[in-house]
Amino acid sequence: MTYLTLNGNDFRDRLPSSLEGLTKLEVLDLSNNEIDGPLLNATNWKSMNKLKVDGNFFTGEVPKSFGAFDSLEILHIQRNKLSG
Repeated sequence: MTYLTLNGNDFRDRLPSSLEGLTKLEVLDLSNNEIDGPLLNATNWKSMNKLKVDGNFFTGEVPKSFGAFDSLEILHIQRNKLSG
């Protein structure tokens, strides 16, 4: 799977850690849901170029692994409760 777009579905609770296993993801859009807890420390997402998780209730620090996404072009993390 390379694209996973689940924006605006009122999903709640935390992200399943199994998402970290989707190593070929290029686009992940989970924006405008009600997902809480920390963001995944997804070091396996080497192909990620668009990551949209804005408009949720994520907490904690932005994972350092996000800075290692070589092909990342779009990162939307606003409207959460993140730090760092």
